[in-house]
Amino acid sequence: MVSERALPTCRLINATLESELGVDNQIGATLGKVYCGIVGGVERHEFAVLGPSVNLSARLMAQKNHPGVLVDNEVRLKAKKLNFIKFPSVKAKGYVDLVPVFKPLTAKETRWGKVNAKYVGRKKEMETVCSLAVEMSRAECKSNMFFLWGESGAGKSSFVVHTIVRVRKELFLKKKRPIITRNVCCECDTLVPFSVFRSIFRDVLSEKPIDDEASFASRGTNSLFGKGWDNKSFSSMSTNDCETTSVISRLHEICEELNAPEGFLGIVGHHLLGNSNLKMASVKKAPELDDIVAFMAEVFIRSTRHAEVIILALDDVQWMDNLSWKVVRNIFERSTNVLIVCCSRLIEDIPLTMDKDFWEMLNGKYRDSNLYYETYIGALEKSEVREMAALTLKCKPEDISDKYINDVYMHSGGMPYFASEILESCLRKNLCKRNADNKIGWRQHRRNSQEGLHYTNLNELLLLRIDNLDDLTRKALHFASVLGASFELQEIVEISGHILCIPEEEKEQHSLAIKTSLEAAVEEGILDVTVQDESDVDEEHSKISMMMIKVDCSDGQIHKYLPRRKYSFYHSTWRRLILSMLLDSWKRDIHKHAAMAIEARSPDPETRDYRTKVKLFQHWKDSEDTLKAADFALDIGQSFKMLGLNLHSIKIYDDALEMWRKHKPSKSEDTIGGFAPDVLDSLDEGNLVYLIKLLTMFGQAVGSTSKRIDQNRSARTFEDALNILRFSPASAQIKDRAFIFPIYSGMFFLLKYKVDVSYSEEDLIKNFVQETKMHGDPVHYGRALAMQGETYHRNGHFDNAIKSHIELKQVYDVDKHHSLVVASYASDRLGQNFGCTANCYMRLNQTGKAMEVVYTIINKLMPKMDPKNVHNSIATIYPAIWILKDNGKSDEARAIFVKYVLEPFREFYGEDGATPFKPSFRGLEALLDIVLYMEGVESDLNGSYSEWALDLHNLDVPMGLEIAIGTFGRSPMSINAEVCLRLSKLSDDPEIKARLLENGIIVAERALSGCDGSDGSSRLLTTYCQIKPVYDELKKLSE
Repeated sequence: MVSERALPTCRLINATLESELGVDNQIGATLGKVYCGIVGGVERHEFAVLGPSVNLSARLMAQKNHPGVLVDNEVRLKAKKLNFIKFPSVKAKGYVDLVPVFKPLTAKETRWGKVNAKYVGRKKEMETVCSLAVEMSRAECKSNMFFLWGESGAGKSSFVVHTIVRVRKELFLKKKRPIITRNVCCECDTLVPFSVFRSIFRDVLSEKPIDDEASFASRGTNSLFGKGWDNKSFSSMSTNDCETTSVISRLHEICEELNAPEGFLGIVGHHLLGNSNLKMASVKKAPELDDIVAFMAEVFIRSTRHAEVIILALDDVQWMDNLSWKVVRNIFERSTNVLIVCCSRLIEDIPLTMDKDFWEMLNGKYRDSNLYYETYIGALEKSEVREMAALTLKCKPEDISDKYINDVYMHSGGMPYFASEILESCLRKNLCKRNADNKIGWRQHRRNSQEGLHYTNLNELLLLRIDNLDDLTRKALHFASVLGASFELQEIVEISGHILCIPEEEKEQHSLAIKTSLEAAVEEGILDVTVQDESDVDEEHSKISMMMIKVDCSDGQIHKYLPRRKYSFYHSTWRRLILSMLLDSWKRDIHKHAAMAIEARSPDPETRDYRTKVKLFQHWKDSEDTLKAADFALDIGQSFKMLGLNLHSIKIYDDALEMWRKHKPSKSEDTIGGFAPDVLDSLDEGNLVYLIKLLTMFGQAVGSTSKRIDQNRSARTFEDALNILRFSPASAQIKDRAFIFPIYSGMFFLLKYKVDVSYSEEDLIKNFVQETKMHGDPVHYGRALAMQGETYHRNGHFDNAIKSHIELKQVYDVDKHHSLVVASYASDRLGQNFGCTANCYMRLNQTGKAMEVVYTIINKLMPKMDPKNVHNSIATIYPAIWILKDNGKSDEARAIFVKYVLEPFREFYGEDGATPFKPSFRGLEALLDIVLYMEGVESDLNGSYSEWALDLHNLDVPMGLEIAIGTFGRSPMSINAEVCLRLSKLSDDPEIKARLLENGIIVAERALSGCDGSDGSSRLLTTYCQIKPVYDELKKLSE
């Protein structure tokens, strides 16, 4: 009751009085016998509570430097599952001796970890961190990073715990205001975007905001925010403002103040903080990834800027995802007075996911500037192991025999955790005593016995401790090891109830038994426990009542409450060892029931955050339910893709494919598409379909990058998918083959970037047309015909391209099919074929028919298309713009460009938005304005165009984009070259004219090399015909 109700109530009262009423308050909580009743006389009396513990609580309440809640030793002893830190003892009425005083740690502070009284060593490293923290607290300075490397068992986590305690103590003595937050990463975090900031954001957003601007006087103004912003934020955070009472309302407040990117609350509130009420609603566009990263850093900085130093401790960062590293980098580079402490396994064993350039800057620029420090911790010195033994045995170091220390050191290798376990085991089994030489050493009759130290290895020692536990505790640990490095009591209760087939009438008793079993594991030092973080609780419910989980019995009544607790393995060695004991079939069964339990608790897929989805995927995968795991992987990957998290999509798809890839072929066999022939032979229809879908999505995700190596990998993946379809027996059973159409579309996309694909364009398109025609869906058949027409156009077969378009017109209805085509292929490839056809008519000198198609695009297609899909809009009207311009209708060309591209892009995406055609926007707008000015339609010309064109960097475009955009009829660098040509004609300054001509020739030559027309071929002939006259005139004027 003390842990679960009394102390949380004290903390809640303390926090609520401060946040809602602005009342500074101090609470003293004690336990003891008291008199409770009426005191006084007949006419004057009162109801009172009297006794020594009452006096003590009043004394605690009045202590100086009060942290909010202080308790006595009786409370600490009753609250065994909570952590405390000691405060100076006090003298109180009714007590003979000084009374010990303690501060109960919050869930956040408990997450820092428990202090080990037997911790030794690492003094130099700890002094470095403490000195940095104290120095940074004295004045505003750039943020620092400290990296600690070490192998498993070296004591990295213990180092963080004890360093936090020491830093906190030193800062407290110097009357400094620190904010300290710690996160321990786990293995599955690499698949969860921004995983490390789940607990960190809760910590910093729950910090009491400062509403007195004077409190910042000594710190200056943060460069990220201006004075006007400060005034606004301080006024909105008055103590009477009830919106500051919860993490979510605080997040809302900051988002409004800083004008958060659209969709930010959905990602951070729902997916990061786990509040399903904040799941991302329908927005005009997905938020830009860089905006989200930068804004998360700003929220952290804004929420912590009142502190004089901020300690951000990140443990096991080898599991940290790439996006979390991006936010950490933003905080490191843009904040002040933040000390980031990272602990990791050796980088040679598990590479970090941080960006390569940031790692290089840390080890170069930032190390040279004394902003980055790193050190390696390995085995302890033998003298330090002796010191640890003395603390364990409660004696002086010199009282322990050398033989005893040598044996412990040899078997532990000097690794702190292993040495600690051996020493504790020896003490528990009473294997040592003070011998005749007055030295503590082995009991001679036990030293070499089965109970002695000479096990084969440390694992055997730990296994014996596990074997000594009762059957239910061992089973609970089995379930826990499968669930992960951390888990909740509720999860173990649910899973064990299902697997062990506990009857309804026995569930209450079983739940209590599981709780007792886990407590036994805690006492044994296998598990660690904390009361569930209050911030996990729904803000609409009482924190106190929701810190309990219900046990429902057969009659539907709630008979009992269990504390809502979160457990974790004290050290990864325990989990690894327990997992190694389990049969694979037993593990699969546990994973299956774990997934079922999560789905039962969260039945609505829309309310599941990324962490929950990834957990479900991992459990179904490890249960070897490939269909469910693949379905979750596709859903998660698609969600990541919509948010621009392409690397996370690739990771999840690759992880899912490993379900089939892990089965290796025999030495005499070759793989087919990367998979063993036996695996493909055994696939049923459902598994084959999911395998192909995963390969397709993986190929699309990899191919969407601009790197040639990734595009080649994408091509190989698509080819593997087709090969698997050809060789797998289950392929013949598939009736609906629509899922393979994106493969053809993806390979065609790569061919436009001149990526080598083993299939010829002709065969690829032929197969695609045949497959889609048999399927009968006009969306896919139309896409195949559009692809065919585009290929004919690119290769100069204009008549055939027009025939394909005529066939396409018979199946395509913009009203019916536009949204369906976009859903399958991201943009309306069928509508875009009209522009391709117009280009074909121009190449055949049939200008009248070309103009008819152009006005069909403008008057019939564009009004029916989604204006938010700006990429589709520009791809559809792009050929029309150049045909209009070349036929003296530049004003109409500019009008449709502004209406369907520039204005929607600025409205829905903003100036900093992105789309593949964006490199052409500036040059296209400039060229049309210049043409209209030279034709006398416009009287003024934007003077910035000349300045823009004089910078060659503005005119250059990556060759991949140059070629891809060029397939639509004109390349970006050909546009920029014409801008230079026309501006040179308008300039009276010889030097500027020469520079413009020089820049124009450079980009024109690059544009020519990208369209292949210069060698006499007809490939990208339309693009060649646009740039060649411009290039010739530039060369002529420059002579």
